[in-house]
Amino acid sequence: MIMSENDMEDFREEVKLWLRKNNVRRSDIASRVGITLKTFNRWMSDKPIPSLKRELLRELMENHEDEEPEDLWAFLGFTPEQAKDLRDRANRNGLTPGEYCERLINDYEIIRRVVRNI
Repeated sequence: MIMSENDMEDFREEVKLWLRKNNVRRSDIASRVGITLKTFNRWMSDKPIPSLKRELLRELMENHEDEEPEDLWAFLGFTPEQAKDLRDRANRNGLTPGEYCERLINDYEIIRRVVRNI
């Protein structure tokens, strides 16, 4: 099925919003669709998305299960506000919450070593 340019742009925006909302990396969705990240990035900018791949993207978005249950955040001792803040900060940095936490821990370890040597 051929989409108009406006419909294609609307679909691109829908995919981008879904990626941000669900903290899904472009590379992850590209591999699930069976394409390279470069191809996915082209699709998200200006290249038409083939109809079969659009259908697969739509199916992945509709059937995506949240891999990060809220009770995990509570188990780790985060309030819902703290969990949301962490997700937002990770998203602004283009990272998943887990990647963001890992980066924070690594930074902390570096600072701790520097301070210990002063």
